[in-house]
Amino acid sequence: MVHAILVIDENGRVVRVFAFANGQRDVRTEQQLQQWEFEPFIVKGEAVRVVTTLTIR
Repeated sequence: MVHAILVIDENGRVVRVFAFANGQRDVRTEQQLQQWEFEPFIVKGEAVRVVTTLTIR
């Protein structure tokens, strides 16, 4: 299981990521997650930067 903290910008791009597996940083997973893209998060009609967590099993 991998736990990650993602910072996603207003365009839906991952701009910062920290991933951990078995209590250790998982740089390989961080590099893979850096390539992910999301639909922008919308708050009150505007795209916003968000920080969120992700668990991969």
